Amino acid sequence: MEGTYYDGGTLAVDPEALVQTAEDAFQSIRRYRYGLEAISKLIKSSDSIWKGEGGETFRRVYEEELKVAEEALETYEKYPQELLEYFGLYSNVIAEANAQADSIEVFQMV
Repeated sequence: MEGTYYDGGTLAVDPEALVQTAEDAFQSIRRYRYGLEAISKLIKSSDSIWKGEGGETFRRVYEEELKVAEEALETYEKYPQELLEYFGLYSNVIAEANAQADSIEVFQMV
């Protein structure tokens, strides 16, 4: 992922890149859903022109495959949500660390 790197002991995350990646994923999933909806409308409307066993079999198989695709999209939708949750955790940890660092008084070892 752009904006993230691992150097063997530290994972650095660019919060903006994390959020952008999640938003891009949400948009891609939304486009796929719209595409499936458009295809479904065409397939369902084919019953007026494609009659008989062939048409029925085609529509039945499509519906079965559509369920598989929808389940996959539901699974994929979880990933960008997780990225946003990680962003929230990351932001909270950084804010807490900065607050603690700001509260520590400067001292000198003698």
